[in-house]
Amino acid sequence: MRRVVVVVAGAVVTVGGAGIAPASAAVQATRVSLWTNPAPALVGDEVVLVGKLERRAGTSWTGLGAQPVRLAVTDAQGRERAYLGTVISNADGTYTRTVRAPLSGYWSARYQPASGDGYGASATHTAWYALHYQTAITGYMAGPRVAGLGTTITVQGRVTRRGATATGPLAGATVGLYWAKDGKTWHWTANTTTNGSGGFVFRPRVMADGYWATVLPAASDNLSATSGVAYVDGRFRTRVGLSAKPSPVRRGSTLTLSGTLQQVDATGKAHPLAGRWVRIYIRTSGSKVRLLGTVKTGKAGTYAFKYRPLTSARFETYWPGDENFLRSVTSWRAVKVRR
Repeated sequence: MRRVVVVVAGAVVTVGGAGIAPASAAVQATRVSLWTNPAPALVGDEVVLVGKLERRAGTSWTGLGAQPVRLAVTDAQGRERAYLGTVISNADGTYTRTVRAPLSGYWSARYQPASGDGYGASATHTAWYALHYQTAITGYMAGPRVAGLGTTITVQGRVTRRGATATGPLAGATVGLYWAKDGKTWHWTANTTTNGSGGFVFRPRVMADGYWATVLPAASDNLSATSGVAYVDGRFRTRVGLSAKPSPVRRGSTLTLSGTLQQVDATGKAHPLAGRWVRIYIRTSGSKVRLLGTVKTGKAGTYAFKYRPLTSARFETYWPGDENFLRSVTSWRAVKVRR
């Protein structure tokens, strides 16, 4: 009888002393699963990735531990758009990782075994998640808050967009400017585009009291954003004149300080302001400014104030304005007094 001796020595099986190369060892099939909790909707959302790596054992599947699983966001061709990290599976094959949603795409899990491990590669991916960026309008302001009708104000702000790890400027975005008399019925006024820092500036003309707001409309993968609301009190501009006659004047003689108070409407047309009290101020050399007196404007908006100066002085007319009109003031008018 012939004696057969089988010895396993590395990768060679020796049968009866003759060396024979064995057939390749069977590669065990694997499968990997992936779930997102919750399903991401916005860039920057916190998402928990949960899954399991398994190998086939006969007719069933069992967990495959201590193996690397690569997580990423891919495009329709499977190319990576964003790497989310590599996790090592637990003893039972499960794994978990918390990430910030970076961008739209398929969320994938891929297992690529090391050479010689005896396991096959496997991969899976979720449905396509179309993510949107959260946006905001910051640093919004409109001013001055009290402005002359027909003049321009400045409305400005900055548009930002939240990414997966940080918030930054949104350049090249279209921002709309809106105005409402009552703060409810809004009217589009103008559009502008944000600069490289996300900033924008409008310079609208004020034609009436009202509220101002800016809107970033939803576009592409950016969500819409609305600024705060700023009220601008539009008031009529005014102007007042001052003449001093005679000048020079003799000491103790009558000096007449006169002028006209007018309102200026939104179109720039002037109208007389009657029945308003204007103030006359005086300042002599070495003294402080003091109120000399007040005088009421007539039907044509004119006024005249009589004074007997004893020394040379400078004079000014001032009207403080009210809830409908802006204040106005003249420049100082110098008058020499001769003895």
